[in-house]
Amino acid sequence: MNTKNKQIPQILLKEDFDVILMDYVTGALDEMHELLVASYLALCPEACKLVDDCEKLGGLLIEHFCEPALMDCESLNSVLQRLDDIDEHDPCKTLQEMSGNPFNLTLPKPVCRFLSGHEHDPRHWKTIWPGIRMLPLSAEGYACLIHMKPGARTPLHSHKGEELCLVLEGGLEDRYAHYRKGDVLYIQPRVRHAQKADRREGCVCLSVSPAPLYKKWVITLSGLLFR
Repeated sequence: MNTKNKQIPQILLKEDFDVILMDYVTGALDEMHELLVASYLALCPEACKLVDDCEKLGGLLIEHFCEPALMDCESLNSVLQRLDDIDEHDPCKTLQEMSGNPFNLTLPKPVCRFLSGHEHDPRHWKTIWPGIRMLPLSAEGYACLIHMKPGARTPLHSHKGEELCLVLEGGLEDRYAHYRKGDVLYIQPRVRHAQKADRREGCVCLSVSPAPLYKKWVITLSGLLFR
């Protein structure tokens, strides 16, 4: 990714995220990165225009270069039925309504659909640090929802792979910047970093990485300097 300074956490540059959006359109992303991008689009409708343009371009290319394939006569009815099945569910349920846990959060529709479809047990939320809870979403790599109480701080840590972190609710800050709802934070592999949740709203974010945290979190005094 062509970021201006890869040694610090930062908001993902538009040109870098445009590439990810195109991968999303072509189906080149894995499930967790697709979830992050779909959630981003739900929070930032203005980005949907690029996705629509890419889909139209893809349709034109298919129409021009690909031979039509025969389909079963029931294919259309099958697709319409699947769309009806999706509409029967309310994707705007709060997390409390969906899983019985004490967080009364309204999350983007893609996240709600994912949680509803995978039947996540509220007991799977783990307290990983004072004021911080995590819900693992995938056994492969590192993908999770993170709920931070107002003012909660993470210790200094790093990841084996690059991390994308989408702010879903509230705000997040580190020593470099403040990130609000809809911002995507990009962090290079092995870059040590720590964040603090907004003092009033706290923070809910979706974190996705192709590799997990290092087994031993690096905790130093510098990880507690955001006061």
